[in-house]
Amino acid sequence: MKKLTESGIREFLLDKYHEPIRAIGLFQIELDLAALDAEQITVLGPLSRYVAERGCFRFENVPDSEAPSR
Repeated sequence: MKKLTESGIREFLLDKYHEPIRAIGLFQIELDLAALDAEQITVLGPLSRYVAERGCFRFENVPDSEAPSR
């Protein structure tokens, strides 16, 4: 029996759900992580805040949506 670890579970979930998430267009955002502290990328709270504040939706990939007027 294989030992369950946090990294093993994360890898399993990424392998299992990567393609279905990509196929339905969920999380169609462009994100530049350069401004985020490297240590905070792996901490869910700071990473979630960063994505929420700086993620940019790619409207051409979201059904029934239009880019905001500039």
